[in-house]
Amino acid sequence: MKRWRVIVELPAQQDIADAHLWLSERNPEAADKWFDGIYETIGSLEIFPERCPLAPESKYLNREIREILHGRRQHKYRILFIVTEHKVHVLHVRHGARLALGETEPAEE
Repeated sequence: MKRWRVIVELPAQQDIADAHLWLSERNPEAADKWFDGIYETIGSLEIFPERCPLAPESKYLNREIREILHGRRQHKYRILFIVTEHKVHVLHVRHGARLALGETEPAEE
């Protein structure tokens, strides 16, 4: 079975650290559980990362960006990544309620 090397890029590392800090200020135990879980989800990308759908960012940034979700309902995080020949580059980790990168708010009338 082919395995991809997963690289968590610095912006994604910072996204994870920021989310962990925010969560730990509210519930340290849940924050640590979330932290372990997000890296478990990222680690799953070693095997068949193309199983994940294209992210909305693909159309805005004109590049094949995929996403895998971690969490449930209002606590869902989107892990954005690209796949190269033998590597998976995790670019960002964003809360599911946030707009897609490149997306703009609809204009108010």
